[in-house]
Amino acid sequence: RHPSDIPLRWMILPQERRELLAERAAVVREVDGENALVDLEPIDVARGLIAIYDRLPDWTRRTTHVSANARAVRQMFKRASDPNRLIFDDIPQELSSTGEETARVVAGRVRDALGELSDAFPAMLLRLREGVLAALRVPNASGPMLEELRRRAVNIRGLGADHREEAFAVRLGRFNGGHEDMSGLVSLAISKPPASWTDTDVEHAAVALAEMARRFVRREAFAHVVGRKDQRHSMAVVIGLNGRNALFQREFDVVESDQAAAAALADLLESAIQAGEEHDQDIVLAALAMLSARQIGAR
Repeated sequence: RHPSDIPLRWMILPQERRELLAERAAVVREVDGENALVDLEPIDVARGLIAIYDRLPDWTRRTTHVSANARAVRQMFKRASDPNRLIFDDIPQELSSTGEETARVVAGRVRDALGELSDAFPAMLLRLREGVLAALRVPNASGPMLEELRRRAVNIRGLGADHREEAFAVRLGRFNGGHEDMSGLVSLAISKPPASWTDTDVEHAAVALAEMARRFVRREAFAHVVGRKDQRHSMAVVIGLNGRNALFQREFDVVESDQAAAAALADLLESAIQAGEEHDQDIVLAALAMLSARQIGAR
């Protein structure tokens, strides 16, 4: 371009503006722990702020599921082109509702917005992970629970009705619960890479993952038909009491790792029965039925 197209701007930083710059720098250090931001020049502080925005996933730059403050900061950083204008003009003008808030108050709004935006994508993946683990009957994402899930997935590989079900089992066979693993499951569910996700895609993914998990559990129930080890045991309790028309009934699955806990509890109940007054077998069974009905009714 021609030299006449290049403008220069003389900046004088009085104490008030230096304090404002220091507050912006503190935001960068707090939100981006890897940026010590030694230099407090406007361009360095602005670069630090924009770097946080630039690292946001594409979904976070589009989602409407963030606060109005976060959306305002996101839009401001999206169109930012001049570091001095961003630091000294745009942020105070757009984030100060009265124009009289202190630099610290306005910096707090920037801090809150960037923190919310940085956490939005991981939080969304965490919600989806909780949903799919619940559908897979995995109580939590602890190491032992995920290890058992991986064993279950390996056990039913090759039993999927289509390539998506098989791919789901393959991914669960190496699932560690991290963001990358969860992103892979979501991409499989909606056939889209993370860069293309929208809020609607995420909602569809939650439903699709729950459906794939349901079919996964169903295939486990038939693994023994082809000589695979049973990793899950299906049970049902149906009880009618006192001539009531309504039945207490519950169908449930117990994974292999819970068998020992169930057996231990059964031993405790048996010991309590044997330690007390001797009863007819029908009375013992009636007592167990009543206890089962209470447990079902308490849910």
